[in-house]
Formats: sequence, C-alpha cells, structure tokens
Amino acid sequence: MAIDEQTKNEIKQYLRGTISKFIANFAKENVGVGVGEDEQKPFHKALLGEVITQASRFERSFSTILGKTFEKCALIIARKSHQQSERDHRINDKVPEQAVSKIEDLMRELEGGASKSLSSMIDEVLASAKSSSTSLQEVSVNSDLYIVSHSGDEIFIELKSPKPNKDQCEKAIRRVLTIHLISQKKPPQVRAYLALPYNPYGDRRNDYKWDIVHRYLPNDAWLIGEEFWELIGGENTYQNLLSIYQEVGVEMQDDILKALGEVPPKASEETHFG
Repeated sequence: MAIDEQTKNEIKQYLRGTISKFIANFAKENVGVGVGEDEQKPFHKALLGEVITQASRFERSFSTILGKTFEKCALIIARKSHQQSERDHRINDKVPEQAVSKIEDLMRELEGGASKSLSSMIDEVLASAKSSSTSLQEVSVNSDLYIVSHSGDEIFIELKSPKPNKDQCEKAIRRVLTIHLISQKKPPQVRAYLALPYNPYGDRRNDYKWDIVHRYLPNDAWLIGEEFWELIGGENTYQNLLSIYQEVGVEMQDDILKALGEVPPKASEETHFG
C-alpha cells in the first residue's frame, strides 16, 4: 500500500517546517563563524574551503534533527494505516519479582555469548511469571511509538540510530521482555522491537554489518529499513517515504545553499547544452 496523497502532503509540510526552523537556527548560531571551530582547523579550511567546512558543520548538526523526523513520520503513516497510534507511550504494572529476575538472568546469558531467539526468551519470562508466588514489583516501559492494528494486535517500537551501542541494545531487549511480561502476551498479539530507520550498509537485512546489534540482540528483536517502514505502513512505504524526503530536499535546496554561504544559481545563469 503506497503512501496516499493526504499523508504525503502532511509529511511534506512537517519536513518543510522542521528544515526551515533548523536552517534559521543554524544561520543564527553560525553568524561570523570562522573564529572558533574553523580557527582550530586551518588546514581543513585551506584545502576544503569555507563552503565545504560549513557543509560539514551543517551535516553534523542536521543528523540529530533527521533522527527526530523518523519518529514523527512513522506516527503520521501509522495513523493512516492502523486503528490507533501514539508517541511516547507508557505502560506499567506490578509483576512477579521472580520474572523480573528471570529477565536479568537472560540478559547475563546474552552478555556471555548465548544464542537465543526472542520468542524463546519470552516463553521463559512468561513461564517464570506463571509459576511465581513471590512478591510483586512495579515496572514501567516507555515506547517511542505504540500502534494498535485493525485486528487489535499491539506493536511497541523503540527507534534508534542505525548504529546503536551496546548499552542501547541491552536496554532495548530488557524493554521488549518487560513489555511481554506486563502484557502477559506473545507475538503476534503483542510485538515489541528495536527499530533502525535505514540500513547504512545496503538494501537488504543481510547487508547490515553493525556487529553490536548482531552480538547483543536476538535476530527477531529488531527491524531495519524497509521491513520497519512496511510494518508501519505496508508495502512500498520505505521507497515512498524516501521519495518524499528527496522532493522536499529539492524544494528547499536554495535555502540550504544560502545557509552554507552559497548563492543559488538563477535560472538565467544555468548552463544549457545542445
């Protein structure tokens, strides 16, 4: 299912506003820059020039903003494709302390190099909760994106950059297991994932080479790139969304060039061939 025109326009409007605000802040914060960061890198500036040096600073600053756009775009798409969706969703409940301890036991096994599937870990946690007669412990989990499908299944998403560190991976699997403990449900009624919005190594999941994820997360506990976006919005969502980002980039190219100190070419100055 492709992103429809209404959803596309909503995403484009959001991206335009976000980029415009970023450009305005970037221009304000970098007025007169040349003393400071660039002053400490005279050879970079000598070889690369002012525009490329400024572009490098722009790209580093924009990466943080870009990461935040994925969460908002996922919400916009999910609202159209599912029964319910919201950001910053929190669940909490009292659960058996023994089951919480079981999660920590499983975490230590993963740390020690054990190879476990998420589904087997969920089974162990839920079995521990059912067999437990110990006291209860209050636990809570926040999710970046929460979805209820039209069939009533619940989906919990935590979004991270495509190269999460070890601590982020360990916290993610702990959250995933705690969500299943609180809900007392297995997939597909409840599904929880760490989601990586794009694959920096290629188009296929098998191309992904970030060793930390492979080492510390079960293979069925994370989604990357196209498979994440298709879960949110259906077939072709990833390619449709990428095209929307490209369209907005073209529309705002002159504003971006101005922020970098470049003068956009006028139509009369463009080079014509033939």
